[in-house]
Amino acid sequence: MKYQILKERYNQASHNIRIIFTPENEVLNAFFSTLRIGRTPSLLDDISNSGNYYQELMSLRFYKNLDWEELEELSDIGGIKESEVAIYHEVYGETVLKEAVFKELILDYSQELLEVYRNDSSLPDSWSNEMANGIIKLKNKSNQV
Repeated sequence: MKYQILKERYNQASHNIRIIFTPENEVLNAFFSTLRIGRTPSLLDDISNSGNYYQELMSLRFYKNLDWEELEELSDIGGIKESEVAIYHEVYGETVLKEAVFKELILDYSQELLEVYRNDSSLPDSWSNEMANGIIKLKNKSNQV
């Protein structure tokens, strides 16, 4: 899977970041377009701790945190193995990725978000610091694996 992160500028004050996946992956497209920018630091923290992440309409679940029923449900899409994550979107379904691939993807995406939204006054004052700390923490965890 390849991806490209695009920064789009609508006007002086408005930006958007989107990801194009090759081959196209509707679940990942929906996951990232549904992800709330203000909650991204929480997502980074959960991923760093190999914890599951839930947000309205979507979730991210690590293999080691799944129970037998969830493992059985995932067999419908080819199953899941150790070192993989299940990404779910209520409308588009579920997909499975290698944990390392997803971490690289979320790091790249988060760095772009931080660059674009660092000084956005619509986000909490602590958002930029939380994002920067979350990125560093996840990079350190990823390098330990």
